[in-house]
Amino acid sequence: MTSKKPIVLDTDMISSFAWVKRVDIIIKLYSPEIILLDVVETELSRVPHLLTQVREYIKSRDIDYIKMDIYSKEGKEYARLTSEIWSVGDGEAAGMAHCRYNDCILGSNNFRDILNYCKKYNIKIKTTVDIMLEAYENSIIDKDEGDRIWERMLSKRRKLPYKTFSEALKEKGLGE
Repeated sequence: MTSKKPIVLDTDMISSFAWVKRVDIIIKLYSPEIILLDVVETELSRVPHLLTQVREYIKSRDIDYIKMDIYSKEGKEYARLTSEIWSVGDGEAAGMAHCRYNDCILGSNNFRDILNYCKKYNIKIKTTVDIMLEAYENSIIDKDEGDRIWERMLSKRRKLPYKTFSEALKEKGLGE
């Protein structure tokens, strides 16, 4: 089930699924159209077991690993975004810069840092909620499994806008 555009994952996004050992959900939905930038890999290296998980998907080619060229327009935009007074995180900045010049979707939960930029450059955003709902709609997970995953994400201090997956389903008009 590939999306029409590649999805570029920032650190928080891939971590949300890696913390609960469910990166497979992202893989089932979007592989081989998943991009992980070297900047995100560097951020992930702060939590070695998350990096180990993600590297397995890179090794199997389910995730495309891209090293950002600092002299490219993406690299220059990344440098601009991380050096401004209101600077964003490295993973978000790299993802936004890559998406701006490569017509990709940004996988991020960090609306505060990315929303204005993404609106300005017409970059589509997918959140953990979007991915979980899409997994449900594609029968990758059911409601009960979604609730268990959601609870584990919350226990790992992932910030989600609903208390349960069931609540998200109800709010979006899905499920019972």
